[in-house]
Amino acid sequence: MWISFTRIPNGLPGVETRVPLLFSEGVLKRKCIDVKRFVELTSENPAKLYGLYPQKGAIQIGSDADLVIWHSQETFSPFRLNHDRDLHDGCDYSPYEGIEFHNWPRMTLLRGQVVFRDGAVTGNKQLGRFLKRKTCSLPYQRRIEGEWDVLQAAC
Repeated sequence: MWISFTRIPNGLPGVETRVPLLFSEGVLKRKCIDVKRFVELTSENPAKLYGLYPQKGAIQIGSDADLVIWHSQETFSPFRLNHDRDLHDGCDYSPYEGIEFHNWPRMTLLRGQVVFRDGAVTGNKQLGRFLKRKTCSLPYQRRIEGEWDVLQAAC
């Protein structure tokens, strides 16, 4: 059977697991970052980096109300990731298969509309929309290292 290379997923799968992995390992298990820093790393700073802040990456009047709601720790039962059961990507494996997660998103809202609830995608692909970005609003320092021009975020 011949399959076009354009149908092959690119890179390492795991986009869906990166944020829950950071929350589970960084905030809950290892306690090396607090919830405020987690929100900066996963929402506020990426929005600033891509020139979308404060429309994205903030909870305030005029922002889009994109939110992830997590289970309360009292009601969540840790589980080991099973790709077929837990993920929604186009791959048939996960590099995080079998890792124990101590929390997982319960609900995701896109511009105030529920698009994910209790493990199931509820939104449709028509909800996406193009946003014209501005310049990066993160403070940065420019320095030269060898032949590379390196941008280093100040935060």
